[in-house]
Amino acid sequence: LVDSALPKLKIKDDSTLIYQTNKITSMDFLTGFDQYTTVEEFINQFDNPSKYIQVVLDGIVCSADDYVCTGAEVQFIIDGNVVDSMKIVCRGDVDGNGAVNSTDYLRIKSYFIGSMELEGAFLAGADLDDSGSIDATDYLKIKSFFLGYIESLN
Repeated sequence: LVDSALPKLKIKDDSTLIYQTNKITSMDFLTGFDQYTTVEEFINQFDNPSKYIQVVLDGIVCSADDYVCTGAEVQFIIDGNVVDSMKIVCRGDVDGNGAVNSTDYLRIKSYFIGSMELEGAFLAGADLDDSGSIDATDYLKIKSFFLGYIESLN
């Protein structure tokens, strides 16, 4: 088979997942889910049979009850081969634990004031308004979320 003929991951029509390209990193990724989303919940948002889908973080296949986090990858597997994959970004999760907490707030603040660097998926996760830069809007949005003024970063 040529690459164009290989099966692809297909997001369900009623899914919250969004396929996006980050303006800062030019990285393609999946987002549109909230913190504490389990691998099982995430995989159920695809039309493909779940037995062919896995979420991998740092080369390790995640279990069904693990949280989906920034930096992980969803893979479509056929006959033991990865035929399609997508990077994952949980908005606001810039430390890769699947939750948005004080660590993420402080990292985004530190990046905003120039005392910390973020790269790749973690940089994409900090761009909360999809503007192509990490600015005061992103900082205020995660601060509002952290303080409980808003319920979701999506």
